[in-house]
Amino acid sequence: MNLFAYCKQNAEPSVKHIPVTKDVQVSLEDVFRDQEKQFIETRICSVEFDGNYKADEGEHLTLEINDEISNMVSTSKGNIIGLEKIDTSKFHSEGIKALFVVHEERLLVQRFTSLQMFNSKEFSFFLDKNTFQRFLQPAFTIGARLCCIIENRQVKFDSFSNLRAIFDLKDFYRAATDVDIDQLAAHDSIYIPDVDGFKKCSSQTIRNLIYKVLHSNVLDRFKVTEIKEKADELEIDMEVHSGKIVLSNDSKHNRKLLCFLDDSYYESNLTGNHYVTNSKRSANSL
Repeated sequence: MNLFAYCKQNAEPSVKHIPVTKDVQVSLEDVFRDQEKQFIETRICSVEFDGNYKADEGEHLTLEINDEISNMVSTSKGNIIGLEKIDTSKFHSEGIKALFVVHEERLLVQRFTSLQMFNSKEFSFFLDKNTFQRFLQPAFTIGARLCCIIENRQVKFDSFSNLRAIFDLKDFYRAATDVDIDQLAAHDSIYIPDVDGFKKCSSQTIRNLIYKVLHSNVLDRFKVTEIKEKADELEIDMEVHSGKIVLSNDSKHNRKLLCFLDDSYYESNLTGNHYVTNSKRSANSL
């Protein structure tokens, strides 16, 4: 079982081989197999990722691989002899984002962070025959858990934030640009009195919501009167001006209203309490 590093320098990804001894190879196989077993046994249920959902206990998320991940898979399954080896003399500047192995056609991937590296410039020690000696060579540790499993053109994972620390996944989780906000402001159902001010007060969260509202076509599928009626039922303060929904520069109010338009604001039938959810799974999947 060979150990690979997934590196990015100047945003350019590459797969590099990390040479290890045979004894270490055997130990790595045990470590990664145990971590895969733990991942599978503790996250039995599979949920397709849609940009809105965070895995609950006992669940893992899935998404189709993109071109970047596909290239990583094909490279690591190719001829290892021709693969570039990690530069041990410049280990700290290799831009390592992940460590992984290939096991029975599956890629078992750990996220790699700077905290896993030992800097030889600092005073670090290792034990040798009951005596501590100073580390003078580059050293690193293996992670304690898998970030994802890649198999059959699918990625299984439990944390999108960890996954996007390795791969460019902007196509799976988009935020509205200023051009998108201009598009929203020009919609027949929306009135934004101060577009420039609205852009300035729109946080990343609000821009994520705007993008999802625009691409859900909810504003085209329902009339403003219908939206207003449902908003009133949920006691959401929605101002309508000349037949259009008003979005002001009040970030808190905008977030609540956009959550409603994104279909992620609801009322409990049991208690009557109002909630915001990041899950859009159908209840039929429970």
